[in-house]
Amino acid sequence: MASQDTVSTAPWHAAYPAPRHQPGSLTRDQVLQMIIKSHELGTRPNFVLIDLRRNDHEGGTIRGSINLPAQSLYPSIPALYGILKEAGVHKVIWYCSSSRGRGTRAAGWFGDYLADHNIDNGNMESLVLAEGVKGWATAGPEYLEWMDEYDSAAWQTYGGPRSHNVVGILSTLAAQMARQDTEALGKFEGFICTALVNALRRGNYGANIDMWFKTSTKWVLALP
Repeated sequence: MASQDTVSTAPWHAAYPAPRHQPGSLTRDQVLQMIIKSHELGTRPNFVLIDLRRNDHEGGTIRGSINLPAQSLYPSIPALYGILKEAGVHKVIWYCSSSRGRGTRAAGWFGDYLADHNIDNGNMESLVLAEGVKGWATAGPEYLEWMDEYDSAAWQTYGGPRSHNVVGILSTLAAQMARQDTEALGKFEGFICTALVNALRRGNYGANIDMWFKTSTKWVLALP
């Protein structure tokens, strides 16, 4: 009989179906021009920006964004669509830290909903902000002008807020290894990349953080 104390290593999104829709994307320059044009015209924009970050929601957000954490999004999509339709929104632009995980997944789910209900692109589109808020916050002053609660310190250490979360988790795992808690690490075997496991065993979990971001996709996407 399996122990009730077994820790699940399944990523949060495993509870929901994989998105079928392959969303299009907008560059940050395209989105910036949309924001500026709407501001200059003094009109209500026909687009909305949705920030999907939860634990890593720090360092600022793009002005006008709504914060809807990805982890609680899926069951809310029908209600969200109804609200956005009533508001006259034509473009829903999703982003997270990099827009390679949560951003793409959320845009795909919303795109699936639009397709399943025969809502064509002329009425509403589901799009991804390329390179996410990290790309926006590090692209120059013209982008920072359109951020709220910007904190430069958050973007200068380990490449951004998401890294802080990773470092904290890795520190916990490294401490387990220091106590020779091999059973604890074993729960992560097959889920995080071999390079990460080996580095943890050597007690070296800081120097190669950038490599881990690039080589351990499942690990990054499973972050809370």
